[in-house]
Amino acid sequence: AISQSDTPCSSPPALTVNSGCVNTSGTTVGASYQSNANNGGTPTCASPGAADVWYTFVAPASGSVTITTSAGTITDGGMSLYSGNCPNSFTQITCDDDGGAGLMPEITDGTLTPGVTYFIRFWEFSAGTGTFDICITENAAVSVPANDDCAGAFPVTVNPDQACGSTTTG
Repeated sequence: AISQSDTPCSSPPALTVNSGCVNTSGTTVGASYQSNANNGGTPTCASPGAADVWYTFVAPASGSVTITTSAGTITDGGMSLYSGNCPNSFTQITCDDDGGAGLMPEITDGTLTPGVTYFIRFWEFSAGTGTFDICITENAAVSVPANDDCAGAFPVTVNPDQACGSTTTG
């Protein structure tokens, strides 16, 4: 397990984004619940109020990640993803309750800015403390078609009737 951070501004441990899931052991034991603006406010899902811990990661070049959690002694968790920096400027991007295996949270986001540091907040649903695993994987890059912008638009033939004698592959 890596050292835990009770607030986003108290040096949360950095997780590495990998091409496959490489679990990091986590615990909320000894943490407390922080809901003021300096600490991201109140999450919007998963019955917040239990002790929570924070992590950071740097978005990869693709800007697309999946954050996966696995049960330990915590079998029902909540997780939020934030942008911003310390103090007072955190914005929740998304919050998840049961998107992963069982009742554990999982977040996928493909809109992150490469090279920017993001914050993850994890807690046990409703109340309690315990252990869990967390990993971040980079999602495979999606190839962008050549005609994604106006400058690369493909010409399309307009047929004189409904017979569609001429087609354009797209």
